[in-house]
Amino acid sequence: MSEALTQTLNLPGCIDDKVYQSLRKYLLPPLFKIILLVLFVGYEISMVVTTVTTRNWANIIWMVLFGGLLIFLYLRNQKTSIKRIFKSHPELQSGGFDVLLTFGAENVKLFNHTTGSERTLAYSLIVSMVETDACIACFTKRNNFLMIPKNQMTDDMREKILTLLHEKCPKLRKRW
Repeated sequence: MSEALTQTLNLPGCIDDKVYQSLRKYLLPPLFKIILLVLFVGYEISMVVTTVTTRNWANIIWMVLFGGLLIFLYLRNQKTSIKRIFKSHPELQSGGFDVLLTFGAENVKLFNHTTGSERTLAYSLIVSMVETDACIACFTKRNNFLMIPKNQMTDDMREKILTLLHEKCPKLRKRW
């Protein structure tokens, strides 16, 4: 067992709009991304086959339009999820949340000093992780997430946290 597991590890930090913006592409559920990809590939293949067999080259316009529509949906849903978060937490635009993360033996606790709320996430529920420039985000199966801000984190602390997560979370995988 690592040194990080034998004691409680406390990490102060600040969750602000920079942290959320770094997570923008990961806030969409993976199933939504897969559905869009399958729709895109299936439609494009069917249009190529139709275009070649019927020699109707006007189908290329429809291929481009539908592909553009799917890309638009993907980007719009990313933007909408960020807007929803900012609308529900106006404090993000005025400096963010001051938080204290506590890594215990069974779970991670996030105490929000700004709102006074506490959130607990058991290690057994964490199935994927993303590391960005601004934070480390741990996701559950239902796409709920816990952010670990890196703004006050040293490289040694980052390594301890990553080691702890890999040892304590049996289902952990990196998210694409």
